[in-house]
Amino acid sequence: KGDEKLRGEIKETNDAIISRMDDETKASLGPVPPFLAEHRIDLSKDWVEYCYEGCITEEGELIHYAMTEEVYFEDHQSLVYVTPPMSYPAKFIPELEAYVTGYMKGLIARGYKRQFFNIELWANFSSGKPEFAFCEINPRCAHTYHYGYKYVYNTNLYGDNFNLVLDNKKPENTPWSQWLTGATGFCTEILLTAKQVGKVSEILNYEYIDELEKSGKVKLIRHVKDRNYEFTADDSKSFAGATMLQIWIVTETAAEAAKIEMDIRKNAYTSDLGWLYPTWWQALILED
Repeated sequence: KGDEKLRGEIKETNDAIISRMDDETKASLGPVPPFLAEHRIDLSKDWVEYCYEGCITEEGELIHYAMTEEVYFEDHQSLVYVTPPMSYPAKFIPELEAYVTGYMKGLIARGYKRQFFNIELWANFSSGKPEFAFCEINPRCAHTYHYGYKYVYNTNLYGDNFNLVLDNKKPENTPWSQWLTGATGFCTEILLTAKQVGKVSEILNYEYIDELEKSGKVKLIRHVKDRNYEFTADDSKSFAGATMLQIWIVTETAAEAAKIEMDIRKNAYTSDLGWLYPTWWQALILED
């Protein structure tokens, strides 16, 4: 609410969409607020966020491509992205396929073909079977997950996009197909974020990070923000935190991933920020 610039931009988008509607549709809308929320989920009820990736061929065939779990701290600041998902039981993959297929039928019928898409959704298993809550759909691939797929499954999301769009060639070797067949291993994208004002080099310990980057212990470090970048008050308003670094690691087990993530985070910051880890993430270490 405090970011007037962002609220103005969202209102402009809403106004542009409404301006294209006929009078009858406009009248049926009622008052449209400039912005409410991206999603409203009670995290204490064990809802988990996932990103589903898929694509559609020219003939209208839906290809299930990949699934990534998005893990957050208790205050919803970003923690990690994990491929394949740690908490989604493989036995419920058919229910997920049916859910996505049912949603996409209408879009395929309206001409959404020969391109990728990704869906952000939430799932809850407290009843013994998955309950889904839809968040949003994006008409593109989730490009940041390219490396997660690549490092654990040796696939190429970018290449698969070009092959589909240019030649209508559907991907054969996908992260989804390997998840289905029980391929082992996890690729974890560790997110180093900030919600405070100040220079990145004052928040992160670059003596440690530079050594880590040279060590070969991680697959890749992506510097989203330059170490000399200075966060402003607007930057710090991001609920999930403003991303400074993305670090990719590959492990055989979820427990190993949690242990390495905690060690990297402890050493990568110049001070202890009192991270509120989800209890299940902390419990993974006890399994190792």
